[in-house]
Amino acid sequence: MNVYTFTNPINGQQFQIEGPDALTEAQAQKIFQQQLDAGSLVGLKSGDLINSATQLAGGLKSAASQLSQSLAGVGGSTQGALTGAFDAATQSASSINLGSITGTLQSAAGKSLGAINSTINNLVPANPINIADLSKQATGLVPIQGLSQVDVRAAMSSVSTAVDQAATVLSDDKGLGKFGLDATQLERAGMLKPGTVSTYLSDGAANLSQVLNSPSVWTGAGGITDVSKLLESVPSQEKIQQQLMSQGLSSLKDLGIPTDQLSVDALSGTALNAAKSLGDAAKWAQNLPLPAEVKSALDTAARDGAFATNFANQNANDAVLQQDPAQPASDTADRATIDAATTRVTGSDKVPEVNYQSGTAKDSIIKLVQSFSDNSNQDLETYKKLNASISDLSKAITEAKTSNDPIKLSAAIDKTNNTISDYEALQGDLQGLQRQVTYLTKEWGNKPTGYTTVETLQGRVSSALANLESSLEKLKKQLASQSG
Repeated sequence: MNVYTFTNPINGQQFQIEGPDALTEAQAQKIFQQQLDAGSLVGLKSGDLINSATQLAGGLKSAASQLSQSLAGVGGSTQGALTGAFDAATQSASSINLGSITGTLQSAAGKSLGAINSTINNLVPANPINIADLSKQATGLVPIQGLSQVDVRAAMSSVSTAVDQAATVLSDDKGLGKFGLDATQLERAGMLKPGTVSTYLSDGAANLSQVLNSPSVWTGAGGITDVSKLLESVPSQEKIQQQLMSQGLSSLKDLGIPTDQLSVDALSGTALNAAKSLGDAAKWAQNLPLPAEVKSALDTAARDGAFATNFANQNANDAVLQQDPAQPASDTADRATIDAATTRVTGSDKVPEVNYQSGTAKDSIIKLVQSFSDNSNQDLETYKKLNASISDLSKAITEAKTSNDPIKLSAAIDKTNNTISDYEALQGDLQGLQRQVTYLTKEWGNKPTGYTTVETLQGRVSSALANLESSLEKLKKQLASQSG
């Protein structure tokens, strides 16, 4: 067994990589750099390790087979597979000087604030957003500490504006979808199997399109089993982008970068850079050496993100932010003028006059009331079906916990995640109906039939989500505990 020690250039922490006898130092360096760039080493403490169980806890079902994804250039194992080459990667307790690490982190904090603020304040936005760009971006779903939903929405709008690509397009130069996601980002998000980038894209033998069009590289997380499913799902792309932003900021903070001391504008731009490349973002934040083109791209993204957030908070009204429900319009045309023009066009008494008069505003309100009633009943039926499925899910969770089988635990985690997604979708529908209740009460003078159903379901769905999320965390902890 060969053991190699490497140092994190950002905070001075040391890591050991153990591998088979045939593992060279260059190959070990490649593995270390891959894990560093992906953010896998952030938050690890002395004695911690990265192995199949911890990856399963993160939702990577492919890790159940001991990371059988092949890794080019790593010898000494069957078919060049990773199979535990990084399973024994641990921090070296004897070689870490806590005092020097603390000093490094304190120094990094001061440097980071100065470098980030300088970038935000001294550059002109290259791709400034406008109201139309902001309006096309859906409200953020994933909470990000320090950023409101408006801030997250603005930052994501900045990315899509800069990429300038339809959600349904995959290109080698811009990436996947509206945010231009690359393979490294997709692997960090758990969509691609571990080792996909290093195996197929590190040597330039294949391009992004060729790799992503292979169903074998996808983990199946979130129901995405091939590239077409992700291209067809804008919400999935948005969830991935938000997840990368949230995880990126958390990782930067763990590295000693004071994200909690940044302004909202600076935090937004930093989140975008952390979502793109955690390793590069950490160096950028501390003004460490980077290739000129990389630093320029990070500077531009940060400034654009800061501008977008500032613009949204100053210029976006409730209509743009989709806080007010749409109201039916009436009497927007001069009917007499239109009727006269129609008569002049036909010019014949043999053609009967057409009555174009539509229903009144009252008629529109009545239709909306009926539609509300129908939708509330549909949501009630949806809740009943979801509630009925909880029994089967509970059995699966209990069986997985009792057996302590990593495969069953992983399957239970996946099933719980899917159920949470279904409840979140129902919660979104109910929130829309609640806004309609407010509008109809004001315009109609009465609360519509079914409003009590909506209010009751909102409480039950919130309670169910809290219980599911609690169960999910327990499952992940149990699965992760096996790594010890």
